[in-house]
Amino acid sequence: MNGVLGTWTLLSNINQAIYYNNYDTASVVIVNLCNRGNQTTNVRIAVSSSPTAPSAAEWFVYNVEVLPKEAYEKSGIIISPGKYIVVRSTSADVTAVCYGITNSNATPAGIGQNLGTAPTWSTAEALPIVYAGDSRTSIQLSATDEEGEAITYSLTSGSLQGMTLSSTGLLSGTPSVTGYVSGVADATSTATITATDSRNLSTARTFSITRRWRDGTSSGQAAVSAEAIKAMTGTTSNGQYWIQPVGAPTAQQVFCIMDNSIGDSGGWMAAFNIISTSNSGIPSGAADWNNVDFWDTRDNTFNTGSGLTTNFKNNLYGYSPVRKVNILLHNISNSSFRGYGQYDLLSGVSGNTLFQLCGGGIGVNVSIDNRIASGARTAGSGNNASGCVRNTNRNQSEFGDLFIDGQNSAAPLVFRQRDPWESSGGYFYNSVRIATKLGDGNGTYGHTFAGIGGTHEHSGWRGDFAMAPVSPYCDNPQSYGDRTDGVNMTSYPNMSFPYSTSCTNYTGGPGQLNVGYGVFIK
Repeated sequence: MNGVLGTWTLLSNINQAIYYNNYDTASVVIVNLCNRGNQTTNVRIAVSSSPTAPSAAEWFVYNVEVLPKEAYEKSGIIISPGKYIVVRSTSADVTAVCYGITNSNATPAGIGQNLGTAPTWSTAEALPIVYAGDSRTSIQLSATDEEGEAITYSLTSGSLQGMTLSSTGLLSGTPSVTGYVSGVADATSTATITATDSRNLSTARTFSITRRWRDGTSSGQAAVSAEAIKAMTGTTSNGQYWIQPVGAPTAQQVFCIMDNSIGDSGGWMAAFNIISTSNSGIPSGAADWNNVDFWDTRDNTFNTGSGLTTNFKNNLYGYSPVRKVNILLHNISNSSFRGYGQYDLLSGVSGNTLFQLCGGGIGVNVSIDNRIASGARTAGSGNNASGCVRNTNRNQSEFGDLFIDGQNSAAPLVFRQRDPWESSGGYFYNSVRIATKLGDGNGTYGHTFAGIGGTHEHSGWRGDFAMAPVSPYCDNPQSYGDRTDGVNMTSYPNMSFPYSTSCTNYTGGPGQLNVGYGVFIK
């Protein structure tokens, strides 16, 4: 067998057999593909058991470009007995010529040398650092194939440390927190991943995977939440931790309660804290209802990294989704706890930020008949935490402090409460950013004059307050501020505020109580 074995005019995009080896020994052939047309064409050549349907692995010349009026020639093709030469062209302007010589010494295995090249890795062996427990992990692995074949990726050996690898090379998921060691920033392991093209040619590469612990011990190891830190480390130590919620521009130090002192097994983060003795740091003064610089901005943070002895607001307010709220009443001088109220948000609002709930984000306007949050509440240190007592002439005013007054264990939490019993031109004279909603009793306004961030006006008098306990009007001197406009309670200009001492069961006297409210979230 030698000389020209045949000449064929190819059809467009059709597999065509141009030679069959019916000898008992291997043959060596040459294939010449001439492009007679005026357009570039792509050609393929396979040695196959099938005359019309070669497998992906049998194509050894794959999509080679042949310019107009030029030819492509492949020599030294070794064909074992019973095999076909199959060619394919993307145009009908190609002529195929097959030449053959007898070669009894030819080895069929030699055909493997013509199957093309294996994929080449582009991704370096050292992968970018991933953060243990962070579900946002996403690394795209990449390899290239000289013949333009599609590539799939698979794990050959080692561990992906809790992550998953897709066939397209995307490494994603949540890196495992297993193996955490306090004081050690990183843990490194290896995994071998193989890139395989459609002709089953493959290249393996061993990658190093470095997990960094987001344990909150530094800005570089900031966690997304206190719960994530607790899940990783098991800590019960309260104090400052570095936290960076998803979407927040920077990491900030946040006061976290990791033990069970305010319930629910810890993992609480303080989004803001307001004390009664000073407005230091608060933009535009007291954080009453009208302080839009405090309530209606997500990034206007201050005194971050502070404890409960001072005012602060951090980026949790604007960026951390909330499913639970814990209102902590505490002393200022030593930060000791006086009581707390714990609430689970309803499904319709769970996942919003405090900025959306309390501020202008999504404009949550809650009427007395539209409660958006509820949950169990703990009386904490007692029902009489603020020094107030129940006034029987005002049944809607329970004794004790807001959120821990203990008279209604089912009292729901409300945000941006705007009671309609007195309003004008769309302005509600009695509004509060955070409060509980107890039974109405004598009146329709419940706890309007109580809570955090409120205003209360009626019949020629008005008071704006950053915080106020549950109390009847006549107990106003016991509000968190003094009767001559303290830093927390402010009478509106040109309006008086009725401080009376003639109420039934009135106790205590005017003056400032050294307390603060910390608003903690999960």
